[in-house]
Amino acid sequence: MIVYQNQNSGRKYHFWSSSHENYSMAAHLHNNTEIIYVKSGCLTVKIDGERYDAGEGEAVIVLPHRIHEYINESGNSVCGAIFSNDFVPIFFEKIGDTLPESPVYRVSDKALWTERLLRIKHSDYLSIASFLYEALGDAEKSITWAEKKTGNGELIQEAINFISDNFRDNITLYDMAKKLGYNEKYLSYTLHNVTNMNFRRLLSSYRINFAKELISKNVKKVSMVDVALMSGFSSLASFNRNFKDIEGISPSEYRKKLGINL
Repeated sequence: MIVYQNQNSGRKYHFWSSSHENYSMAAHLHNNTEIIYVKSGCLTVKIDGERYDAGEGEAVIVLPHRIHEYINESGNSVCGAIFSNDFVPIFFEKIGDTLPESPVYRVSDKALWTERLLRIKHSDYLSIASFLYEALGDAEKSITWAEKKTGNGELIQEAINFISDNFRDNITLYDMAKKLGYNEKYLSYTLHNVTNMNFRRLLSSYRINFAKELISKNVKKVSMVDVALMSGFSSLASFNRNFKDIEGISPSEYRKKLGINL
């Protein structure tokens, strides 16, 4: 089961850093970028079904909307960061629409990770941006960046990009298939086969994530009806049903949990 990580998606200037021993994580995706440094041992990562191994002194970069999982086969010690792309716009302008031939690269400055990463205050945006540009400098120089390859991984990426760009509109699987130039049944089968989620589930995940941001920010004291419509749902009933299915609680309960009183 692929998990869409709402907590690592959608927020402006989002940054989170952590360290782990014997790190592993099930397949998931989010719209932030992730970089992980291997302090010792070996970390295996699968990105869109392709396997890569990172050893001591190496790092892995995972770009937004890539389905990825981490596997611990022989022990490891890692540290890493997840961040929104608005911290480093120049990096993304530089790489454009290319992807890494391999996401694993050699880190030139161990101290950057082991001594600075975990000390950064998550509210100190300038220090975060400085760290990320240094860390991504290794990635940009060491990785061979190539045009996107065809195949199921690329198809899924195109589908996820389409959903992330259009989830607030009244889109259907047919619309996506027509836009991407694929047979609707083939697209539906491939999407479910790779992600274990159908089109509606992925679409709802993006809409619910956007709705949670609206609720948490208390934008202009909007009503739940407005939140539902602004997030792409056709009715409040549909919004409530999908929200509870994905989050386990109703939108009103979520708002109360945040301590927000509109």
